[in-house]
Amino acid sequence: MVNRRLLADVKAQEEKFTTAFHSSPYAIILIRMSDGIIFEVNDSFVNTTGYQYAEINGKTILDMHLWVREEDRLAVFSELAQGRDIHGVEYQFHNKAGEVLTGLFSANLVTINSDKCILASIGDITQRKRAEEKVRLIAAEWQTTFDSITDLVSIQDKNSKLIRVNKAYAATFQKKPEELAGSHCYEVVHKTSCPIDNCPHEQALKTKTSITSEIFESGLGAYLEVTCSPIFDEHGDIAGTIHIVKNITGRKKAEETLARSEERYRTILNNMQDSYFEVDLAGNFTFVNEATCRNLGYKMEELIGQNFSIIAPGEDEVKAIVEAYNEVYKRGEPHTGFAFKVMRKDGSTGYAETSISLLKDEQGRPIGFRSVGRDVTERKKMEQQLLEVATHDALTGLPNRTLLYDRCGIALANAQRNHKKVVIMSLDLDFFKNVNDMLGHDMGDRLLIAAAGRLTGALRKSDTVARMGGDEFVLLLWEVDDPDDAVSVAEKILEDFRQPFLINGHSLNVTVSIGIAIYPENGDTMEELLKSSDKSLYTAKESGRDRFAL
Repeated sequence: MVNRRLLADVKAQEEKFTTAFHSSPYAIILIRMSDGIIFEVNDSFVNTTGYQYAEINGKTILDMHLWVREEDRLAVFSELAQGRDIHGVEYQFHNKAGEVLTGLFSANLVTINSDKCILASIGDITQRKRAEEKVRLIAAEWQTTFDSITDLVSIQDKNSKLIRVNKAYAATFQKKPEELAGSHCYEVVHKTSCPIDNCPHEQALKTKTSITSEIFESGLGAYLEVTCSPIFDEHGDIAGTIHIVKNITGRKKAEETLARSEERYRTILNNMQDSYFEVDLAGNFTFVNEATCRNLGYKMEELIGQNFSIIAPGEDEVKAIVEAYNEVYKRGEPHTGFAFKVMRKDGSTGYAETSISLLKDEQGRPIGFRSVGRDVTERKKMEQQLLEVATHDALTGLPNRTLLYDRCGIALANAQRNHKKVVIMSLDLDFFKNVNDMLGHDMGDRLLIAAAGRLTGALRKSDTVARMGGDEFVLLLWEVDDPDDAVSVAEKILEDFRQPFLINGHSLNVTVSIGIAIYPENGDTMEELLKSSDKSLYTAKESGRDRFAL
């Protein structure tokens, strides 16, 4: 009776570890050192290389002709023979069709059933090697951030021509960024002479909104998550798009049976770089691997038995996770690409992206959920930085023209509904050129920053101060009841700017000229209001400066 119970426990452990092995997005291979025979691979290896299990069984690593460079293979085996593990080294491999794939290769020696074996994993990063085209709409200040993104990022004009690509994009096609500039995206990526059906670029141009879609790129043999957002010029017209492409092939792979022993299961699971955990139907952790503990800062015994809400920073995240579990339970199908905010043991937060599938007992009844995930905190930070750069002035941090137009559209719609007024003020610093000519551009920049602060302090938090370029600013005032309110604000700004600026030991006396336009009296659109306020600004300057005109 005891032996049957032990056998049942071992079988359950084997099935659990088998599932983890086959749910890994990494291609995993086990090679016996004594004869070089490949005796186990997972589905990701089969799907990545194109070989079927029958074609792999009994073959050696040499028979498979996987390595593009023989010297790489020799170097790997030399390192392992000397007892040194290999972690995340980039190599090139052939698939069955003879195509060259690029992968992150990790390997170490393990003992399985008294045999010395090589446990190796390959993360396919072929798609991530695409580079980005030259950016002509985004300033050079964020070039470093742009090139540090590991996902594929490109800027395209309205005709799909690459303007700028990042280093990851260029490396994918073994080109330099400048060599790809001017090429059509579909020629480089899809090897076609025209855009593909349901092209995210075309959809973003049509809808003027960000589009996120998943596509299968047959030429690359991979699933891609493409986020495409429109880029607007200084007039508010679409000038092109920015693309962020992520290879999501790993989470599309279904996994099958792998291990027949608890020792093999633990060896494989604890060498996985992705987090793997299981919860029961109440959401309590029943199993976590070492990667999960490492990413969250907990010990295994601190998580087992705890509810998943321990890693959720708020009620919104708890609700989102519960909804994801309920969807998987009702549909019986995996939920891939589920991203949510997590809280680590030390209180810090990050972002994780997981796939969730249903756990069933031997009778096929649901008993819980399993998740395989990865940390995407850095990707989220990069996306936020890109958004900040695209909508704010690099010098002052104020909203730029793009963000001003967006907020003005909202303000005008709100004013129309509530029968309110909207005020646009065009503002220039009087004789600002003299500061640059006499004291230098650095002093001019410091003055612009100080002026931005003074303008921001003069308005309500709901209002907007935007820098249009040079010493030109535009103020947007929401929900104004009376034109006299705009006059009061203008007079306050004039009085504030009559006070000297103290910058680096210099006392600078700089006044401003202001032109005012009011919705709906002076126009119904941002373009009409801005044209009217610019005309009033010209009148104020012609009348002697240091004043406003309405």
